[in-house]
Formats: sequence, structure tokens, C-alpha cells
Amino acid sequence: MKISPKKFIKTIKVLPKKLARHSFLTFLIFLFLDFTLGGIVFYKYVILIEKTKVETLRTPLRFDMANYQEVLNQWEKRQKNLEKIDSKQYINPFQETRIAFSTSPGVSDDNIILAVFAPIPETEISRRKISRSSLSANPKS
Repeated sequence: MKISPKKFIKTIKVLPKKLARHSFLTFLIFLFLDFTLGGIVFYKYVILIEKTKVETLRTPLRFDMANYQEVLNQWEKRQKNLEKIDSKQYINPFQETRIAFSTSPGVSDDNIILAVFAPIPETEISRRKISRSSLSANPKS
């Protein structure tokens, strides 16, 4: 017995109409399926578990102090690392700092003003921070 694809597709298309015509019977069938599946799940997860006896352990549990101390040491190391992170001061990369670089030592007229958005590490170049009042007094070139 062969099932032709065209006949199968036609049956699938007509199925919702037939189910709608017999809606009360369809409802009863689905209700019966629901109760059946619910009963199977209830039986598996409630009744079978009550029937089976839990096997008790003959030997008492032994607490391993060496493993416990190792876990405590790991927790203590992690706690110290977290405390280090909390106390660390991070640099604000978006804070604008103005720095004057002196091209020749001792001469204050040859300063180059730069706007930097992150602190530059200390180098051998001598520099000083410029206040806002001195910036407004110097004309921009």
C-alpha cells in the first residue's frame, strides 16, 4: 500500500475543517489525551517514588579535613584578591589634563601646551601642570 504525496497533502489540508465540524468530539479526544498523559506523569513521579524504598547508607559519612582546609585557603585567596580590586584606584581615561613640556630647562617662555586625555608616565622631560588662570593669560598659537 503506497501513500501518494498528493493524497497525503490533500488529507492534511482537509483535516482542520473536519476537526472543526466535529469540535465537541475533538474536545473530548484531546481531554482524554490530556488526562492520560497527566496520569502517566503523575504515576512516574509520585506513585513509583513512594513505592521504591530509599536505601540507607551503612557506613557513616567521613568529613575530610584536608580538602576542607584546601577549599578554605582558596576562598581566602579569592577574598584577598577581591579586596585588592576594591582598594585599587583606577585612572579616569576621559579626564582632561593639561601638561606643559619645557623644551629647554629653566626657560619658561618656550612651553608647549598639550591636552592629554590620559596621564602620561613620568619621563626625564621636565613638565609642570598649568592652572586654568595661566591658560587664560597665555594666548593660543
